[in-house]
Formats: sequence, C-alpha cells, structure tokens
Amino acid sequence: MQQWSQKIAVRLLVAFLLLSSVDARRFLDPLAKGNDGGLRNAASPWTVNWFPVKLDHFTYSDTTTFQMK
Repeated sequence: MQQWSQKIAVRLLVAFLLLSSVDARRFLDPLAKGNDGGLRNAASPWTVNWFPVKLDHFTYSDTTTFQMK
C-alpha cells in the first residue's frame, strides 16, 4: 500500500512541476501579455530634421551639399 501511495505522490509531483513550468513559460514571454498592437498606432515621439551638409573634397571652391538626417 505504501509503494502505491508513493507512486501516486511522485506522479502528482511530476505533473504539478510540469504544468507549473509550462504555465510559467507564458510569463517569461513579454509578447504573450503585451502584444496588443499599440506600437503600430503610436505617434512618433521624435521629429526628424534634415540639414544641408557640405561635401568635403578638400577644396574651398566646391560648394556641393547633401541632405543629412
């Protein structure tokens, strides 16, 4: 009778550990809870500025510029 109860206890313990580790895995993944699509609809928190930058050809006569973010 004691072996039977030990086998049952071991099986219940293994089942509990397996199920608790599988359920805990869900909390390790940040997308499991937080992927609600909020980032796709969010406005950009910064502005983009474009600046004219001179090309450096080691000459003073060349005034070529390009746009840089």
